[in-house]
Amino acid sequence: MKKKLKGLIGAIILIPTVAFIIFYLFVSFYYTEGFTFNTRINGVYCTGKSVEEVNSELIEAFQYDRIVVKSEDYGTEEEILLSDIDYTVDYTEALRNVFGKQSPFLWILNASESSLTNSVKPSVLYNADKLRDCVKNLNLVKQHTVDAKFISEIRYSKEDGYYFFEQIDALIDTDKLQNLVADSLDKNFTVDVSKDCFFVQDDTPQMLHDKKVWGEVCGFLTPKLSFDMGDGPVALDCSILSSFIIFDTNTREFLKNEDGSLYISKDKVDSYIDTLCDRYDTYAMPREFVTHIGEVKNISFSNYGTLLDRQAEKEYLYNALLTGEEGIHEPKYIHEPYKKGLNDIGDTYVEVDMTRQVLYFIQGGEVKLFCDVVTGKPSAGFATPEMVCYVYNKVPGKYLTGPDYRSYVNFWMPVYKAIGLHDAGWQSAFGGDRYLRHGSRGCINMRYDDAEALYNAIEIGTPVIIYK
Repeated sequence: MKKKLKGLIGAIILIPTVAFIIFYLFVSFYYTEGFTFNTRINGVYCTGKSVEEVNSELIEAFQYDRIVVKSEDYGTEEEILLSDIDYTVDYTEALRNVFGKQSPFLWILNASESSLTNSVKPSVLYNADKLRDCVKNLNLVKQHTVDAKFISEIRYSKEDGYYFFEQIDALIDTDKLQNLVADSLDKNFTVDVSKDCFFVQDDTPQMLHDKKVWGEVCGFLTPKLSFDMGDGPVALDCSILSSFIIFDTNTREFLKNEDGSLYISKDKVDSYIDTLCDRYDTYAMPREFVTHIGEVKNISFSNYGTLLDRQAEKEYLYNALLTGEEGIHEPKYIHEPYKKGLNDIGDTYVEVDMTRQVLYFIQGGEVKLFCDVVTGKPSAGFATPEMVCYVYNKVPGKYLTGPDYRSYVNFWMPVYKAIGLHDAGWQSAFGGDRYLRHGSRGCINMRYDDAEALYNAIEIGTPVIIYK
């Protein structure tokens, strides 16, 4: 009985043991064709799978399809598609290496691990020539190779005169950049193009020559002298100063005198002064005058205006340029206006409207006096001429005399020869058409109070515009 019991117990123990051994061997032989139990590679579950199967899954799971090339310094970001360089990956060799280190008969040891995680890198293949072409076609590379500017020279424009133009673009080391791109294929497929990839060429002999020449002349071309024309300084800027000197484009030198000093063309200086005077001179010239009510009058005769001393200014400017004079120069006048500037009538003047027989005194742009007057009698040959003139004197009491008259006036303000503004006590009325019958011998007759008010307000030199 005891022998039977022992045999039964032995059978109960032996059968499961044999069954387990058979199962274990079966599983072990199964893992001889695939990765062992609980194996993960690059996040892919590999248990029981062959190297070829895992390789296919890893290739399919490969997440990159392009290389990003960016430069923070130049604010660019571009891409190179992996398909354009025939890029492929293959994990076979790395997987075989992992597989070769596993023992299928020890798979039971992996049961206690959460997972056997392995990280492998693929073998990479790409077309190096195509990669080189893609790098060369990047805009960043083009801008710093074929499109790069390397200029340092003296230039001229009508608006600016002579100036020194310099554009030195950094060049990119394409070999270094290509190596960085190639290295990124084994990393994160991103290239940050650093300053180390750029360089600047040395100046050429011609560039060094132009810099030296410019250094010798830039002091002369720096504006430092102005003409005070009354309505703001007129600066001799670089474009004006450039017109006085000559640059030889063949030798790339500015013309110099025998003593080595910079040649300054006297003719060009004279021409500039002529241009300046032509712009400001108005003396004895016809002019268009806009009345304070907006009427346009064309007046041909004038003894008022600006007349600069051209010869004196030509000599001054030439010598000032030779000595390097600085500051603001007030030019000399042959005839100096009451108000200097392009508008030498200004906003303070007298208007005499002979058609309406009225006078306006404009001061600071506002009408300060308005009154009736009597002008010259046309039928007697004493018509007051249309003209732009000025008050050239003020006399507080004077006898006006002629062949057949001697008249006393209290306020005498002559404007042209014997023609002037004054009070006329002998006139019983003013304005209207009285001048046709009782007109003056050319003067502008005024009431006593009006003449006194004008006399007290007006200054010698004030423009007077007489028109119809």
